Amino acid sequence: QECLEYCLLKTNIVALRTREFCRPHNGQTILVSDLDGTLADFATTFSSFLQTQLSSPSSAIITSTLLDADLGIKYPDYRILKDRWEQNGGYADLPAYADAIELVRQFQQAGAFFIVVTSRPTTIKRIWFDSYRWLQQHGIEPDQLLQLDTERLQLLAHLAASYPESRLFLLEDNMDLALRAATICQVFLRAQAYNRPDDRVHRVETYAQINIKDYK
Repeated sequence: QECLEYCLLKTNIVALRTREFCRPHNGQTILVSDLDGTLADFATTFSSFLQTQLSSPSSAIITSTLLDADLGIKYPDYRILKDRWEQNGGYADLPAYADAIELVRQFQQAGAFFIVVTSRPTTIKRIWFDSYRWLQQHGIEPDQLLQLDTERLQLLAHLAASYPESRLFLLEDNMDLALRAATICQVFLRAQAYNRPDDRVHRVETYAQINIKDYK
């Protein structure tokens, strides 16, 4: 059974890699989504791991994306711990934000072209595989899975220019990226301790607040 599941997974990965050469058609809704902090709860899981590695667990509250600073961990030590966590498949077991998964499903069922972008590093080969498998385990089959950081802004600009008749949306949690992206497309910002309300983006406590019928 495990062998069959592995073969099916490999087949799906090949199919996704092939689909990455496909492009949306002009007029098709395009949904781009970040992964950590948007679809997956990275901060809670990774900060809990860091706490287990500290000789004296911190009682600090996470208020930024700089977990090392919030928890009082020296950056070189933090980097070693994060590399270890990533190499051991830490991304494979992150809890999902159910509201985000449901919103993505609604967009896909309505015919949207779906692109997942993540700033997870490309230096560890298993990370792309772990990311794809995580999406699949939650019932999501993206049209593209790309490892991009600020380059996602260039991607959005390219999509907006190439498909002027398409509605373009971004799901994001990073405030700086969201504000920059808002000059290009409609942004839905997941409320987190490290971002804030701003009229330029649609900040929501839960993606269940979004009715995609309002954006067709």
